[in-house]
Amino acid sequence: MINTNETNDNVMQELLDVIEVTINDNSDDNLSKAKKDIEDEIEDELLGVIEVAINDNSNYNLSKAKKAIIKLMEMSHYESVPFADVFDLAAQKGNKEIVECIFSVMNVLKSDEDEVYDEDLNMVFENIPYNGCITALEYEHFEISDFLNDNWKDYQTEDLI
Repeated sequence: MINTNETNDNVMQELLDVIEVTINDNSDDNLSKAKKDIEDEIEDELLGVIEVAINDNSNYNLSKAKKAIIKLMEMSHYESVPFADVFDLAAQKGNKEIVECIFSVMNVLKSDEDEVYDEDLNMVFENIPYNGCITALEYEHFEISDFLNDNWKDYQTEDLI
């Protein structure tokens, strides 16, 4: 089992080290690096929360994962979707709640008329559920594959399967 206290302490120490270097050398390069390092560490931690929920499937961890999914989308400023691997893992493990949560967040983003998506992001939006659907079929999680196939009409002109 993961020792979350030890992991959190290690992450906090890494972040403090980056901040200390930035404070001591206030160059634009260090400020930019510090911001990127901090965002990367937070993203890794949030993805870790989601992965724990996928494997554990308890209501407590599921609630934390849903918050992490929303926070990740806010952090990415809707420019990228860091969910392909966890979406696929959730489909593999048969965790429909996580699949539905990620799907619903992506669905809200896709329907946001204020956001303009480039072709690469549109392809990501199409490929994530397609790959998740194929994975769910491979692992015989038909409830997930049916859900994705039935609910992805706004993104695909044809059924996923």
